Amino acid sequence: MASLVKDPNGSFRIEVVVPDGSRKRVRLGKVPVKTAESWHRRVEALVSDLAAGEPHGRDLAAWLTESPSSSTSGWCGRAWLIGERQPRR
Repeated sequence: MASLVKDPNGSFRIEVVVPDGSRKRVRLGKVPVKTAESWHRRVEALVSDLAAGEPHGRDLAAWLTESPSSSTSGWCGRAWLIGERQPRR
């Protein structure tokens, strides 16, 4: 579903095919291999949940909302990997 690609300049990117058949990409830049692999696993989990129509697990939801990278949920939203955020009640 998702591929982790290392570019010749040493930066990483993730390429994923979302359930509507379109291909999305995110560039991680020059990050440690473990960070790239962690992102890869999480993006695969997002796509799997989306394809199955299931809600995201607690760990994945926490990563989306509490990630130190403020662009995490923004990128995932633009790639249609997450739905609209619901306001807390």
